[in-house]
Amino acid sequence: MTEPVESEATEAIDGGSPAFVHPRGTILLVISAHRAQPNFTVTPSAKEAFAAELEGPRPARAA
Repeated sequence: MTEPVESEATEAIDGGSPAFVHPRGTILLVISAHRAQPNFTVTPSAKEAFAAELEGPRPARAA
């Protein structure tokens, strides 16, 4: 996994997938890989907390 930049988050396995976890225990990001695409899932609490910093690519819509 890639190390988070300037973060105190730790790496863990959640639901069988790599995840970054905040020191208070909140899951921030879960990463998984599939045959056709990677999946980066930001939890609702992390998305809300970092909304101002989360700019760039928008989530893909289901086909």
